[in-house]
Amino acid sequence: MKKVITTVGTSLFSNYRENTKEVFGELNRKYIENKPFSENDERKNTKIKEILQNWFDSGENLNGISAEIKSLTKLQKEQKEDLEVYLITTDTVASNLAAEILKIYFEKYEKIKIQLISKIDDLQIWNFNKFEKGKDNLIKTISKFMKEFSRDLKGNKVKKYYRNNVIFNVTGGYKGIIPIMTILAQLYECQIYYIFEKSDNMISIPRIPINFDPILTEALFVELWLKKDDINYSIRNKEKLLEYGFIDKNNNITSLGKLFYDLSYYHQATSQNVFGYFVEYKIFEYLFLNGRNGFSHSLKIKGQDGKSRELDFVFENNDTWEVWEVKSANRFLNINNLDELMQQFKNQIENYPKISEYKIVVYSITDKTFNQIEITINKIIANIKSDYQKISFSADFLLLGGLSSIKKQESEVNPYQKMFKDTIKETDFTEIKLEEK
Repeated sequence: MKKVITTVGTSLFSNYRENTKEVFGELNRKYIENKPFSENDERKNTKIKEILQNWFDSGENLNGISAEIKSLTKLQKEQKEDLEVYLITTDTVASNLAAEILKIYFEKYEKIKIQLISKIDDLQIWNFNKFEKGKDNLIKTISKFMKEFSRDLKGNKVKKYYRNNVIFNVTGGYKGIIPIMTILAQLYECQIYYIFEKSDNMISIPRIPINFDPILTEALFVELWLKKDDINYSIRNKEKLLEYGFIDKNNNITSLGKLFYDLSYYHQATSQNVFGYFVEYKIFEYLFLNGRNGFSHSLKIKGQDGKSRELDFVFENNDTWEVWEVKSANRFLNINNLDELMQQFKNQIENYPKISEYKIVVYSITDKTFNQIEITINKIIANIKSDYQKISFSADFLLLGGLSSIKKQESEVNPYQKMFKDTIKETDFTEIKLEEK
């Protein structure tokens, strides 16, 4: 069953008036039009619902009854799969009343189920300041939906689920929120659909293969992480965070900032990130330039359990190995990764008995997280040490500091070119002191 997030407008009422000349009853226009939800009146709602229900039951041609009905029925036929629909309404009487009527209408449809109606507080067009709050609430609501949809999934399965099972239907509602919904759908890599009022053709907006800039993401993510960890933290890159809408004028993290944080936290800072491979090759260059020979990079070899694993760097010394594992600092800031990281390290040590020395190299473009990384690394290695006391453990923090300042990043014509040209030096490594147990 596919999940469809659908914005709700008021075409249901205008189409009723246009198609029937209100023969089944006259709608209370003063009540419906331009009324905030705070003036919602259930007695008036009941009367309007009865009028629309009589229209539904009349047997008349209901083609084009509303943008939402037209798009959802068309979408279900095209997808050839049941739909679970989440209706997004504005902070108005009309949008919420329309959503309630849509829920009644679809009760007779087995393949389309209205799962939830979610009103977005302050999402209206009469007051700009309120609209800004409403926009923030909209992003917050969509983020909540997506977390709920994928709560039992991890890693790459989350994005794959979004791509294959979640659809944004932006046919109804304020046209001004279409850009917001489109951006959200692109970030989550979901399908987007729209149908013109006078057409039967569904328009599919393709997913664009966009991603976050890894260097900029690293800097902004750390800023937001520090702010979440300490509400009194003095934000360093305030202008840039304001420009992207990640914080407000009072330095509070916005819903868009929280969304960026979550996408970075759960999906970006992983070993699959291209930036991680780039760092490995810079370390490869460092080792070569410093005369360190006799090592293999990205060595893929079967372990004692018959499974193949990839070891980042393996230094062979007679019949023993020194292994380096290279990881992003952000992975250690995400507490949900710790069990996975610990298990990965244990599996390597357990299945490759030649390992006598094991080093974890944690890289970042800022040293602001060093203290937290040191604490986390000590927890991980203390857990591993108890089972593998013959192994010599160590850890280093690698600071890629050339572009830690966003101003420095922006002053470069191509910041990646600078990082490729800069070489890693011995002074860029800081030993993470391990506690003796």
